[in-house]
Amino acid sequence: MGRKRVLIIDDDPAMSGLLEEFCGEMGCDVLCVNDSRNAFAAVRSFKPDLITLDLEMPHKDGLEVLRELRGDPQTKTIPVLIVSIMAQEVPIAAETVLGKLTKPVPFGAFLDKVRNLLKPAAT
Repeated sequence: MGRKRVLIIDDDPAMSGLLEEFCGEMGCDVLCVNDSRNAFAAVRSFKPDLITLDLEMPHKDGLEVLRELRGDPQTKTIPVLIVSIMAQEVPIAAETVLGKLTKPVPFGAFLDKVRNLLKPAAT
């Protein structure tokens, strides 16, 4: 099994850099997208195993990006982890996202959640 691929969608370069560092420490390949208008194209080309998604972004907010992802057969099953200051305030169905973390994100909590989401399903 190859390295896991994580796509980070966050308009804050400092935050996406921090999450990129966290994922790198877990041995993941990472791509950061700081403009939500480019998110869908990045998902299609990078083919991530997991997406971290901020909710508050200019142009398209995270919920718009999420609707776009869930509306496409090629991207609708990719696990999404919400990482946002508003993570707990926005009601999102459990089948739509697989977790929510509130910023600022503690490394331990992020590590646990990402490892859990990336581990292979039991066969």
